[in-house]
Amino acid sequence: MKSTLCIACIDAAKARIFAMDSATRSTGETVSRLVEIKDLAQPGRRKRDSEKLTESRPGLSSDSGMIGSGHAVDDRRDGKTDDGDRDFAAHVAAAVKETVAELEAVELVIAASPRMLGWLRDQGVSSAADQVRELDKNFSSLSAADLRDRLVRDGVMPASV
Repeated sequence: MKSTLCIACIDAAKARIFAMDSATRSTGETVSRLVEIKDLAQPGRRKRDSEKLTESRPGLSSDSGMIGSGHAVDDRRDGKTDDGDRDFAAHVAAAVKETVAELEAVELVIAASPRMLGWLRDQGVSSAADQVRELDKNFSSLSAADLRDRLVRDGVMPASV
């Protein structure tokens, strides 16, 4: 499949990559639809801390019936989450670049949070296509039809496509 438009919808737990598929009807009318090409996941991201880690937050002790020792201890959980998200962004950026190259796409639309957009930029995803548009929106859970409608409404895709 060859497409001029590639769309990547990314959040911290999943990434979906779409391409525009066009066909010409017997009437000469061209119709297009979004087709999902890749679906990537970071499964651990959806888990709660209690599911990922064996201990509760430091400073909480039930041994003596007292809670904490009067001061906070940082166990760097948030940093570990950020590291995982950065790694996922690197994995997604590689998949996006590969897909854009395979499709010979001219235009790339990336919809993600500002933080994820930054990590994707660090991985060079902004140079994957001739034209790159970034949207500070989370569209990763939308169906292909709903995504198309939102992109048309936001002026990213023409309604006639």
